[in-house]
Amino acid sequence: MKKGLIFKTILNVLFYIFLVFLLVLFGTVSYLANTWKELTYQEILFHLKTSIEGTNPDMVISGLVHYGLPMLLLFIALVLILHFVKKKKPSLKTIVALAMLLVLLVANVFNLIRFNNRTHVITDFINSKKGLNGPDFVGNNYVDPATVSYTFPEKKRNLIYIYLESMEMTYADKENGGGFDENCIPNLTKLSESNENFSGDNNILNGGIILPGMQWTTAALFAQSSGLPMQMGVDESKSDKSDGFFPKMTAIGDILENEGYQNVVQMGSSANFGALASFFKDHGDYAIHDLNWAYESGLIPSDYYVNWGYEDEKLFAFAKTDLLELAKSDKPFNYTMFTIDTHFEDGYVCRLCGHEFGDNQYANVMACSDRQVSAFIKWIQKQDFYDNTTIVITGDHTTMDSDFCNNVDDDFQRKTYTCIINSAMSPENDKYREYATMDLFPTTLAALGVEMSSNRLGCGTNLYNSDSTLIEQYGKEKCNEEFSKPSKLVMSLANDSFTDADLEKAQEVSYMEVANEDGTIRFRLQDADTLNMADVKSLKLSVTDSADNDKKYDFDMDIEANRVGWCGVVHSDIPYDHLEQLSCQVYISVVDYENYLFNDYEPDVFTLWDIQMDNSIE
Repeated sequence: MKKGLIFKTILNVLFYIFLVFLLVLFGTVSYLANTWKELTYQEILFHLKTSIEGTNPDMVISGLVHYGLPMLLLFIALVLILHFVKKKKPSLKTIVALAMLLVLLVANVFNLIRFNNRTHVITDFINSKKGLNGPDFVGNNYVDPATVSYTFPEKKRNLIYIYLESMEMTYADKENGGGFDENCIPNLTKLSESNENFSGDNNILNGGIILPGMQWTTAALFAQSSGLPMQMGVDESKSDKSDGFFPKMTAIGDILENEGYQNVVQMGSSANFGALASFFKDHGDYAIHDLNWAYESGLIPSDYYVNWGYEDEKLFAFAKTDLLELAKSDKPFNYTMFTIDTHFEDGYVCRLCGHEFGDNQYANVMACSDRQVSAFIKWIQKQDFYDNTTIVITGDHTTMDSDFCNNVDDDFQRKTYTCIINSAMSPENDKYREYATMDLFPTTLAALGVEMSSNRLGCGTNLYNSDSTLIEQYGKEKCNEEFSKPSKLVMSLANDSFTDADLEKAQEVSYMEVANEDGTIRFRLQDADTLNMADVKSLKLSVTDSADNDKKYDFDMDIEANRVGWCGVVHSDIPYDHLEQLSCQVYISVVDYENYLFNDYEPDVFTLWDIQMDNSIE
């Protein structure tokens, strides 16, 4: 009786754990699918591994209210149903419980399929686990900015770079190249059309296409500053730690710092969110004027908090003070800004917002941002420093709002808003350009009058020159496909240089796994990915089979640099029943080490690997 009671209790506990898991999974996936239609696997991975300090609490509350609470009520309802069934017909309780789990399981399967159809997150996750053994499109088209020579004009121009949260050219009317019947951003439309957006002799809006690895704020900053997609490999947890944010990469902040620029960034939210502070600290040593700085400076009360921190009205007011102070120096300045009021869902309604679009709150917020940015630009143009200042205004990415662009034609190419004002350069021709946001990296330097020995920096192309962008050269579909793949180059830039300590740590924690595959042995090396696998040139496995007269087998192990948890696998012809009489040696070639004995593995330390449960192995 006692054993039966224990077994019954265990089953009940497992049932409720599984029930809660399925409900939480359904609610979470529904929230992601309905709220972030442009969500990507890389974005999820990035934010799981970096700080979310400063996240708008309304987003969390909204998720809990609209998805968490219904799942809680459903859980209570299911428990009550089971209690009722147990009381009335105890024999049916198990059947009803299993039916509940089955229904929820099927519902989750369909929900995940729906989620993947909308976002491709699951597909991208699977593709990211296929390793880095193929051609590296990003690496093959990359020009290291550190190897390029830069000649700045004798009087260096100031730069004001404004990232407009979620701002698209799409919000304009169709007559001006947008996707709406009514223009939500008339002032920004006029500003872009009367300055430079690389539409050639077409007097319409043009903007940057968002390629994979550029779809969220940190990734947008990363792409527009370095000409690269944001991809996080096995050491992504280091991105906002002391090891540095892509320590081997050269970004625009590095170049301007080397030329004596004062680098300052201002935002109304916490710069700790999404490792933004780490990026600016490591690539240009920017002075960071964020929400925390505003508290410390006494610009806002210590208990003031709206939206993500403080509203854009204050952002522009603080920026005016900063710019006037910077202009007093004899050094040029690079002033970068991030607006936030237009963040999804539906934006933040400040005291300046009107109701010209009725109950369409997001359109009203966009129109409010349109007026504020336009007024700020007019103020800059009245200042003494303007004549020697170039202004770049760009959307960081296309909107993540769940429904604002529902009525935009499916075949309409959504692009970020782009406008360059008071450039030192003019385009070589009047051609309408197809470009990605990463092309703004070299283009911005050219707009400052900088002469470069290469018109490509990173994977970005100087749009003032007639050289083709990657999108013009290969096509948008090809670029989307290739930028979705992991890049050896990006991973090598992301991680610290190889050290002896790295090798010693990998030797200490790694172990050999073996699997029985149709009567033969399959090997893989586990946890050696504490190394930056992009530095590893080769891994070789040598096996001695004492059950077969010390017969030796030598294998090249595949380096799976984007595979969390392991870094090599090989399927041998060695009979599985010889397992207890094998000895294995792994040799590594990394940096200055050539065929170095990484580790010895004897049968008593082998770990069994159930290959049937590993769905990621083909």
